[in-house]
Amino acid sequence: MKKLLFIILLVIIKPMTMLADYKVAIDGIKYNLVSKSKEAIVINFDNGYYSGDVVIPSTVNYYGNTYNVVYIGQKAFQNCTNLTSVNIPNSVKRIEAYSFQGCIKLNTINIPNSVNYVGSWAFSGCTELTSIHLSTKMAQITEGLFQNCVKLSSITIPSSVTIINDEAFSGCTALSSINIPKSVQNIGEKTFNNCPNITTITVASDNTIYDSRNSCNAIISTSSNTLIVGCKKTSIPNNVTEIGNYAFQGCTGLTSISIPNSVTSIGPAAFYNCTGLKKIKIPNKVEKIYENAFCGCSNLKIVDIGTGVTGIGAYAFQLCDELLYVICRATSVPQTNNTAFSGSHIENATLIVPDNSLNQYKTTTPWDGFGHIRKLSAGSIVVIANNYTRKYGDENPSFGYLSNSSLSGTPQISCSATTSSPTGTYSITISKGSVTNTGVIYVGGTLTVTKTPLTITPHSYTINVGDDLPTFDATYTGLINNETEEVLSPVFSCTAIDSNTPGLYEITVSAISDNYDIIVEKGSLIIQPTIATITISDVGVATYCFDFGLDFNDITDFKAYIATGYNRQTGNVIVQPIKEAPGGTGLYIKGKPGTYQLPIYDSDSYYVNMLVGVTTPTTIQSTDGDYTNFVLYATNSSDACFRPLTDSYNLKANRAYLQIPTSEVACSAGANSVGIEFEEEATGIEEILPEKDMLNLNWYSINGQKLNGKPNQKGIYVVNGHKVVIK
Repeated sequence: MKKLLFIILLVIIKPMTMLADYKVAIDGIKYNLVSKSKEAIVINFDNGYYSGDVVIPSTVNYYGNTYNVVYIGQKAFQNCTNLTSVNIPNSVKRIEAYSFQGCIKLNTINIPNSVNYVGSWAFSGCTELTSIHLSTKMAQITEGLFQNCVKLSSITIPSSVTIINDEAFSGCTALSSINIPKSVQNIGEKTFNNCPNITTITVASDNTIYDSRNSCNAIISTSSNTLIVGCKKTSIPNNVTEIGNYAFQGCTGLTSISIPNSVTSIGPAAFYNCTGLKKIKIPNKVEKIYENAFCGCSNLKIVDIGTGVTGIGAYAFQLCDELLYVICRATSVPQTNNTAFSGSHIENATLIVPDNSLNQYKTTTPWDGFGHIRKLSAGSIVVIANNYTRKYGDENPSFGYLSNSSLSGTPQISCSATTSSPTGTYSITISKGSVTNTGVIYVGGTLTVTKTPLTITPHSYTINVGDDLPTFDATYTGLINNETEEVLSPVFSCTAIDSNTPGLYEITVSAISDNYDIIVEKGSLIIQPTIATITISDVGVATYCFDFGLDFNDITDFKAYIATGYNRQTGNVIVQPIKEAPGGTGLYIKGKPGTYQLPIYDSDSYYVNMLVGVTTPTTIQSTDGDYTNFVLYATNSSDACFRPLTDSYNLKANRAYLQIPTSEVACSAGANSVGIEFEEEATGIEEILPEKDMLNLNWYSINGQKLNGKPNQKGIYVVNGHKVVIK
């Protein structure tokens, strides 16, 4: 009775365990199954498990129960670096945080309209993501959602979105345009920072919170008149009062910006890392320049600070490597953090301040760190000649200048460098010219002349054994100013010290120049023998290969053959005699035993040949990719055949081996050995063009399989050792 009760309990308990949640893998996707709601959540395997194209089903079945796939869980596909695409079904309602973060090969994603939420950083670091469709039910674009999606060039924000959170598109360097719909009521900080290629920003005209007034290519908070997002094409409207936090951060394409007189403050990191900026003029109404405002603007040369500035925050002008002049017009020294100019080499820069405040600036940190401090003169205009770089021999560029204020007239700019001036640095001078402004400070620039590319290509030569070595020469590509190679003092060298030993030798050249960036290519010297020696042993057959072309026209005691095809039915390789062979051709030799000498021949023939020649000792394997390798075996000329290798084989120099597609050998009579079948003499391709002659020739597939007459289908075929194309 107790045993019976125990069995009954087991039967009852098993179904009860099915009410719990499970983590199961079904068809390569892992889920968390929620029994009560019959819902499935896609979860992660080990980090990086998913790869290729993944299709998520809308339902899964487990032990007879159907579960709806409604969530993609947190970190489900995180760092799956080989994941290329994901098909998300319409059953999914939520995509949780970090779900696709770091999927560096994911290039497109379609978020179905069933999804009402996508978590923070879900697609951050998807560096190959080029396009995405967002669900029309999403109420917000969460924090860092597309951060560093560097190939994402455009995005359509649905009209359902009311919030765009911090850093949502930060680092999307390919993003070119932004269109903010009416629905958006809140935009976080750094939302579009480090997006240097944005050129167009628009806000829907009926948006009550933000605007892009006057087609300014910016996002402005309407109620506060604060510019919160700008780009390299922004024109700041005259009624903007603040440049907001991070507004232009990382906008490296921004080369100039005019800040209107209406602006009273420049927020933290507003122009952080705007490396294209060369000058900035702070209007008189600005009272505060906050921390990091122009930090990392490495090419900033002139800073003109208006009269109203009372405070400058920490690192405001840090790491402005090219800083030359700072004009501060405030009569009372602004409250300035000691780190405001750190790393900007102000010891080499000039500070210009009002005359009656000169001593105050000289005794106040960090202003006292400037290398030169001088009083403000009438006009207070600084004009700086731009620096340039060009290659030796090029024309000088059109010289320009940089100024903190507009000029009446044009300064005169000149440089002594000409097209023939050697590499080095030359002064660019700038002077008054036709300028009528008074109190102008003129600052010269530099022209750097760099080496111009030049390539030396030694000529290649072919001589016979015993000939005099040639006088080496080369082609010089890139010489300018009518110069000759003599300015390079070229010295040639060759690995051959005499012409007694046949072979291929390298020719090199060394040259030195202050004006040319020299690239030296290599030439070659071929020392070819006048004759080749072929030895046929007592068996009467051999394989052979030589570095140079061979002439068999006057040979009567033996014949040289190439292998042009393979007969699957008989298991024989088809060989045809030839009268000439280019260097490196694998040959089958048959004839009277003995040693023969034959002339070297500069052959321009080309054969489709199944014999592979070697001119140096070579280890070959039993197979080579899709091919099986065979070597010659014979006790006499009548039983000669090729046998397949079963292991590696050391083939002597100047020999050849046979290669046949493994697929052909496997289903033919030649699996254990390949016989030799002789065919009529090979002819030149030009001799087989007439249709009536082509019909009577033997045809082979490109893999060597013998065909039953001329084929009817288009393709490439082999006839008498030559490729023939049927179109």
